[in-house]
Amino acid sequence: MISNLKTDGIIAIHKTLNIRKSPTIAISILLISVGLIFTNLYRLNNIRKAYLTWNNAYLEYLNNNFTSSEKSYASIFPILSGDGDYLTDYGKTLYFSKNYTYCAKILQRGKFFTDNTVIETSLGDCESELRNYGEAERAYQMAVNMLPGRHYSRYLLLNLYIQTHNQVNAIATANSILKLNIKVNSEAIDSIRKFAHDYLNSNKSNP
Repeated sequence: MISNLKTDGIIAIHKTLNIRKSPTIAISILLISVGLIFTNLYRLNNIRKAYLTWNNAYLEYLNNNFTSSEKSYASIFPILSGDGDYLTDYGKTLYFSKNYTYCAKILQRGKFFTDNTVIETSLGDCESELRNYGEAERAYQMAVNMLPGRHYSRYLLLNLYIQTHNQVNAIATANSILKLNIKVNSEAIDSIRKFAHDYLNSNKSNP
C-alpha cells in the first residue's frame, strides 16, 4: 500500500513537472482562460446594453411611440427572450402597434417564464382583436381566477360577453362585479361598477 502511494505521488509530480516544462500547454491554458473571461465580459456588456434599450423602449411606449418602441423591443429579443417581464412589455407594445398575431405569440411565450394577470388580460385583448373569442374568454377567466377580488379582469370579461351577445354570461359577470368587496375605492372601480349596474338595468327583462 505504501509502495503504491509513493508510486502515485511520483507520477503526479512527474506530470506536474511535465506541464511546467511545456510552455505550449501553459500558454494554451492561459489563452483559454483569457478567452473565457473576455467572452463573459462581452456577454455581460450585451446584457447591460439590452436592459438600457429595454428602458428606452418602455419610455417610448409611455410616450405612445409604439412603432419605435416595438423596434427597440425587437432588437433585444435574442438576448432577453427568456425574461417574462420583458416579454410582457413587448407584447403590450405589439398590441398598441396593432400587431395582434405576433402579440399573442410573444405573450404566450411569456407565460412560460412568468404568468400574471397583466399577461392574461393583454393576451385576452389580442385574441379578442383576432376574433378568437374562445381564447380571449379563457385568458380573461384565468386573470379572474388569479385575483378573484379584482374588478378589471371581470370588466374585460363582461365586455367580451356583451360583444359576443352572450347575455347569460354577461349578466352573471355583471352581478359578480357588483358583489365584489371594495377595499380601496377609486374612479376606475366606480366606473366599472356603474357600467355593470347600467348593463343590468338595461337587461332587466332578460334572464
